[in-house]
Amino acid sequence: MKPVFRGKIHFAALISLLPFVFYAMWEDIDKIIEYYALTLLVGGTIICWGTSTLFHCFLWRPEQEILLQKIGKLKFLLMLNHFNV
Repeated sequence: MKPVFRGKIHFAALISLLPFVFYAMWEDIDKIIEYYALTLLVGGTIICWGTSTLFHCFLWRPEQEILLQKIGKLKFLLMLNHFNV
């Protein structure tokens, strides 16, 4: 059984917190590599929270849920690898 409010909490965080984080980090950018890193971080966060919102807020067929879970694990591994570089 899916948690009832997880998708709604992720959606609220995506809509309310992400613009503030982006603006706060944007103020400190001095180099192009920092812009690239911020773009990856914000884009990855949008994808993670967005797919979590979709997964938890809607009913899916079992094969679609399996695909969304695989995408979620792949996103996590990619973001983890990004921070280890």
